Amino acid sequence: MSLIYWSASSPDNDASHHSASAQRFFRLYHDFYSTVRSLFVQIGSRFVKLATVGLSLFAVRSSQAGLIETIEEAGRQTSSAKNIATINFNDASTGYHNTETFNTGTLSVTYTGDQYINRADLYGGAFDPSTGKNSNYFAVNSGDVTVDLSNPQAYFGLWLSAADKFNQIAFYNGDKEVGALTGISDSLASLPKSYDGNPTDQFLGKDSEEKFAFINFYAQTQEDEFNKIILTNTPGGGTVFESDNHTFSDMLQAPASSGTPLDNKSTDDNSTDNNSTDNKTTDDNSTEGNSTDNNSTGASSLNQPSSNSPVAVPEPSTFALLGLGGLGLLIRSIRRRRNVIK
Repeated sequence: MSLIYWSASSPDNDASHHSASAQRFFRLYHDFYSTVRSLFVQIGSRFVKLATVGLSLFAVRSSQAGLIETIEEAGRQTSSAKNIATINFNDASTGYHNTETFNTGTLSVTYTGDQYINRADLYGGAFDPSTGKNSNYFAVNSGDVTVDLSNPQAYFGLWLSAADKFNQIAFYNGDKEVGALTGISDSLASLPKSYDGNPTDQFLGKDSEEKFAFINFYAQTQEDEFNKIILTNTPGGGTVFESDNHTFSDMLQAPASSGTPLDNKSTDDNSTDNNSTDNKTTDDNSTEGNSTDNNSTGASSLNQPSSNSPVAVPEPSTFALLGLGGLGLLIRSIRRRRNVIK
């Protein structure tokens, strides 16, 4: 930065040749010049710090984007997302599986863990328009089933039937968790009664104590995409995690207009000490289970991390932070010098 001096001699030496107002002008001019020089020295040492603050704030906001979760209208058992591939489990053999791989288009999906493919019953099995009958459904018996995806996905949806609080879903990009849904019924409890019970014609109204809903998970940014999903049915709950029509898309997209945002009024407490008895028994005295007829019953609840329902917030500007920091330094320097002059 270049500055033009009034004369070769300093204002102090020529002070006797000027009026009082001229002296004040030279004093202020000299003060401003010194302040600017000092400011640039200080900014030189603080520039990296200010830039780092701005970039770190930007990174924190981006990492909290998470997944947006929505619910389809009552009775719907398929996804409203775009560019999707769906696994309906109809071609898989029923019974116990430890590892099962499904290929759809360019996507390969491998399920590993304690899992069953069950025939349709009151607890699951979406309606299949191609056959006019209810389809097989997927069930996690106890513990984790890991779903490995051959390439990253930006969307996942599933028809969650007979949902209970021992059911959990977590999404990972490698080893990094990008979203999670733990439990079920606490959030789904606020849904209207039209979500209660099995909506299919064959089992209409059965298991009316539990919610049946198609849930969507949308990544907002490429950093939120996932290549692994873990489906968990907490051991010891005596329930099964039933679902169908697992749906995937590798296209980043806004949630479909037909979807309703998932309720967030849940907690991290999955305790069963609340003495609730949302058993999966029905009027025909049948009980939830997998193909081994273990006659287990269970209860329901859901919770969701608040970070998964983001609010649009403008990203911090590094240059704005630098500007504010520099302005603050300038003001403080001028005030200090004025105090010295006084």
